[in-house]
Amino acid sequence: MTHATTIAGPSRATQTVRRGAFVWKLRDPDLDGDWLQHPERLFDEMPSVRKRPPSPVQTRVVRFQWKTRNLVLKEYHRRRLRTIGRAIVRGAAALHALEVALELEKLGIPALRVVAAGYRRAQPWYSVLVTEEISGAVPLHACLKQPQRNIRRLARSAARLFAKLHDVGLIHRDAHEANFLVPERGSSEIIIIDLDGVRASRRVTLRQVAKDLNRLHVRLRDRISTAARLRFLVDYSRFRRVPVSSRDLAKAFAALGARLR
Repeated sequence: MTHATTIAGPSRATQTVRRGAFVWKLRDPDLDGDWLQHPERLFDEMPSVRKRPPSPVQTRVVRFQWKTRNLVLKEYHRRRLRTIGRAIVRGAAALHALEVALELEKLGIPALRVVAAGYRRAQPWYSVLVTEEISGAVPLHACLKQPQRNIRRLARSAARLFAKLHDVGLIHRDAHEANFLVPERGSSEIIIIDLDGVRASRRVTLRQVAKDLNRLHVRLRDRISTAARLRFLVDYSRFRRVPVSSRDLAKAFAALGARLR
């Protein structure tokens, strides 16, 4: 079992500013400008990162250039009662994503670099996350059509990434191939782009490990060989600072009813 990392609030690395109806946490004063007053307008004006138009429940994500910087804006705006209540009690979703990003950066775990997060003062369930765009990056799922020897390196990188997360008491509750990025085609590094799924756990148990890994494992079942999937689990066990035997991990998978083959 692994004790958790505490995800604290934004540190002194951020500056708090109020612009119009919004409160912002900025990592760089150079980002300050008129666009901070009405960021919601950018989601109608700027090109979408997604190929398909967003559905009513889908998060909008757009590209935006400020001065010489290429940025990506993500909108959090779900009006379910549970989401509204969580935002009122725990704070805006974009602020949580900023906190996660700062913690991952401190721990040396590869993830998107968040540069700002803002929310409406009167409606904290509406918030906006601003990240730096990674030029030339390729979604992990697009890399899974490569030869098996290249996928083997990606699987090894994914095993190392999850081992780091679990060693510091973090889990990813939405681990599928669309939520990870490869900086450039041919690279074996994997970057977390879905910060919302990262959560601190008081204790990362073997069952939690199996559930976390199985989310990605199930998605990869039809894309990589059985040998590569089994090797992924062996690599994960070896990368952990806190020893986890691949046999115990296999038993935990079996307890979930997961298929390793």
